[in-house]
Order: sequence, then structure tokens, then C-alpha cells
Amino acid sequence: MSPTKREVRRAALIERIKHFFAASGGTYGSPRITLDLWAEGWQVSVNTVAEIMTEQGWYGRPPKKRRSLTRLGKRKAARDLVGRHFDAIAPDVLWVGDMTEIDTQEGKLYRRR
Repeated sequence: MSPTKREVRRAALIERIKHFFAASGGTYGSPRITLDLWAEGWQVSVNTVAEIMTEQGWYGRPPKKRRSLTRLGKRKAARDLVGRHFDAIAPDVLWVGDMTEIDTQEGKLYRRR
């Protein structure tokens, strides 16, 4: 008995998923692979791709957890010595600063102001 159209389509879909998963170095999960399949013209849902990947034992790398520089509860907060009034009456009377954390593909970037 020959395979049905559905079985043929599913086999082709598995091959494309395998291709994208291998091309990513085993890091892409079902949402990203689904986007790649849509770009090729496939009409497939994220859940179908996830189901196939689970059946095949392919798991994408989980996203990194965001960590903040400040950890609540570890230390007491510093006293507010300026009372939230940042306008100085003369030079060198009041010094304040700010630190901004920017995520980049090469790692975190910190900018002082």
C-alpha cells in the first residue's frame, strides 16, 4: 500500500524541520523553525512543529534567564541623600549617576550617564 498524501507531506515536513534544526546547531526551537517554514511557504502551526520535534527528540536551547544587577532583599537600599531633588545650586555640590544595561548579541553593555 502506498503512503497517503498526508504521510508524504508529514515526511517532507520532518525533513525540513531536521534541516533547520541542524542548520541552527541544534539551538532553534519550534517557534523559530515555524517562522522559517512559513518563509518557505509551508502552512503549519507552531504546535505541529513542536509535536514533531518532541517525537524526534529535538529540543531547542532554552532562552537565558534575565538577571538584574540589583537583587532585591540581599542588601539594604542606600539612603537617599539628595531627597530626589537633582538640581544643584552650585557646581560640585551634588553628584548623581545612572547605569543602563543594554543586551547585545555579544553580551551585556553597560552605559554610565
